[in-house]
Amino acid sequence: MKQHPPIQTNHSVADPWQVLDKVLSRMGISTEDLITILESVQGFIGSAEVASLLGIERQTLRVWISNGKLPEGFPQPYKVNRANKWRRTDVNAYFTNLTNKV
Repeated sequence: MKQHPPIQTNHSVADPWQVLDKVLSRMGISTEDLITILESVQGFIGSAEVASLLGIERQTLRVWISNGKLPEGFPQPYKVNRANKWRRTDVNAYFTNLTNKV
């Protein structure tokens, strides 16, 4: 892993968000890339993948969410930076329960 020089600050206690922004900038990682990395580590999936698993379009999924019409037992999304995200384990459990009922 590439080593980066320490971040220089003018304050004895730096704002951690500013430090993070500087570190990401030096590493060439955008905020969006960081969110994608964290989601994959934390096991979150987005609307595109959920819609695909349900066999519907993303827009249909958005309408179902806004109208409270998700399939019975399907997990509710979490809001992550104003985007709908689901825990992969919750979605997998939903489909496992479906197959067990058949």
